[in-house]
Amino acid sequence: MRTEPAKTLDLLRRLEAYEFDDSAFSLLHHFPDHSIRAHSAYCQKQAEAGSSFQEGGTNSMVQHRLEILLGAYEGAGFTARSSSLFQYLSRAALVEVPFAK
Repeated sequence: MRTEPAKTLDLLRRLEAYEFDDSAFSLLHHFPDHSIRAHSAYCQKQAEAGSSFQEGGTNSMVQHRLEILLGAYEGAGFTARSSSLFQYLSRAALVEVPFAK
């Protein structure tokens, strides 16, 4: 299940340790130019309220894309801390989990 805001916060913290940035994150999010900080604040608020994301909803899809991106980065053994690499991996995650039409 990809419905826990705390899981999204964990994924974002792990990715930020690799220097994942807003230029890549905004590609994954359903709001244009959305920032990691703004999404983290939203997730924190939801987690504190004991709320979950709707299964199959936009935020659970963001979480799934983050899982794919982190899995690809770590699984491939990448070490580069590059915005362009994270943008590429973000686009690959979008192929797997596209925006709802």
